[in-house]
Amino acid sequence: MAVATLSSKAKQRAIEPAIPPVPVEMLRRFTLDEYHHMIANRTLSEDDPYELLEGWIIRKMPIDPIHAHAVTTLAMLLGELLSKDWLVRTQQPITSPTSEPEPDLCVVRGPRAAYRKRHPNPSESELLIEVANSSLVMDRGRKLSFYAGVGVPQYWVVNLIDNVVEIHTQPRGGKTPGYKSCVEYPRGSEIPLVFGKLKLGTLPVDEFLA
Repeated sequence: MAVATLSSKAKQRAIEPAIPPVPVEMLRRFTLDEYHHMIANRTLSEDDPYELLEGWIIRKMPIDPIHAHAVTTLAMLLGELLSKDWLVRTQQPITSPTSEPEPDLCVVRGPRAAYRKRHPNPSESELLIEVANSSLVMDRGRKLSFYAGVGVPQYWVVNLIDNVVEIHTQPRGGKTPGYKSCVEYPRGSEIPLVFGKLKLGTLPVDEFLA
């Protein structure tokens, strides 16, 4: 049998299989109780890099030194500006009926004892902050939509890729939740920390955007 040979103009290459993403209809959403049960029976450990968002168990991105620096510095700066009426929680859950995300920072109303046996809910959260590099698409997408839909007044995205801080305010719900206003603060600027009519001070972007 004759063996086919390549002409001088032909090129040989390996064909990578085209694997489409798993269709959403083939996936299963989980309730908050089921998610808690997985943690309780150690199917998921409290240290596993997962969180529940609108029924989906999603993987959290790894934390590199720049990300850690931003979170640690922001927590310090917020703590210096806030009174004892507020708590700054770092990478801890907030709970809603369908979700239990773990934002990088969350400012909630006190007292501290209120959260000894439960996590705060969105109505107790005044400000949520996500520090984003590899997670930027998620933080600007599903998380922004979720936080707006549950009425979180302010959502900040510390965008490590473009070196700006995106301040999202005026949440709207409905079928397409989002924030009506987004103001970007670049290096060299200061972010006013305002809760309602209460002006608490400013945060210099250069302090935490390394």
